[in-house]
Amino acid sequence: MREEYMLTDHNSYVACVSFSQDGRFLASGSYDKLIKIWNFIKKREECTLTGHKETVTSLSFSPECMLLASGLWDGLIKMWNIAEKKEEYTLTGHSEKVTSMSFSPDGRFLASGSEDKLIKIWNLAEKREECTLTGHSGIVSSVSFSPDGRFLASGSYDKLIKIWNLAEKREECTIPIDPGLIETIKFSSDSKLIIVKFESGSIKSYSVSSGIIIDSHNYIPSNISRKYMCFDPLSLSSGIQNYMSWLFTLFQLSVKEYEKIKNTYITFSNLKYSVVHFMAVLGNTSFFQEIIETKKTLLLYDAFGHSPIYYSIKCKYQDITDLLLKNICNLVEEEQNSYAFYLSLKEMGNDLPLIIRNSSSKLDYFLSQIFMYQTERIYCESPKKSYQ
Repeated sequence: MREEYMLTDHNSYVACVSFSQDGRFLASGSYDKLIKIWNFIKKREECTLTGHKETVTSLSFSPECMLLASGLWDGLIKMWNIAEKKEEYTLTGHSEKVTSMSFSPDGRFLASGSEDKLIKIWNLAEKREECTLTGHSGIVSSVSFSPDGRFLASGSYDKLIKIWNLAEKREECTIPIDPGLIETIKFSSDSKLIIVKFESGSIKSYSVSSGIIIDSHNYIPSNISRKYMCFDPLSLSSGIQNYMSWLFTLFQLSVKEYEKIKNTYITFSNLKYSVVHFMAVLGNTSFFQEIIETKKTLLLYDAFGHSPIYYSIKCKYQDITDLLLKNICNLVEEEQNSYAFYLSLKEMGNDLPLIIRNSSSKLDYFLSQIFMYQTERIYCESPKKSYQ
């Protein structure tokens, strides 16, 4: 092993680093209170993010690199818009240093661990704390979502690994570990193992089901996927979402008081159907007219990768399809570099062939906004590219 090259420009010690998921960019946080984004392909600094008043102690890129989360010495978490290279907002809740952060696979939630011994789950669409997980008696040094987003693993200086069931917001199991301080933990691709890196440099793998150490060199992850997804009645719970908001929304749906629904981001069951999905199937045009005209709504994707547009087309509600396409065009025009824009378009390719065949009156406008839009801003993930 040899050194390839060195990245130098911080004025003090580097406290944390994080790679983008495509491996092309690296973010570094330092005691100089700066974040630097490094381009690994061009071997140079891409940009510097300024505005912290404390040491940057933890960093994490969102899926597809639209956001960067930075945790600080004073317990604050700042969310940065990578495209515009600016701070979006600040999350407050931890009382001590933020030590670790992890985005959920769908990019909707952020988990954070802290020296205050707490784990917090943050709702990024609503920019607020969703829930707090308690149980560790020591510093929470690392947190990591499972690949399917159903569980969260946490490692602590209390020499315990805890697996949290996010659907029920409870501790699923605890795995005692050998003496040593946990630096990083991560699920295996099939979620059956927890890989742990200790501060000593050693790496060990633990079975989630038994808690025993597994020889990861001889372990073959299961790659069996479910071809057909089925509704799981046991999954009809609030999950990681606010329970009272979820329950109120479910009640309003059941009694058909759609005009009283306040939160369109709420999702139901393991199939991740949102309120907007239900309304698209029901064909409630007035619901869409109100929420789209008064405030833009996100188009979330279900477990099959479909937006509400897919269901409005399948159910032949053309007026709703037109309204939803208009909403996306508004996002492109007004919030093209926002996280709402990313969440609404991240899986649109699944529905695009059906949208084109539908020949909506908004189709030309929609396609011109989506495909003709170009930018010189830096993105860390294809298909967006940098143009110098």
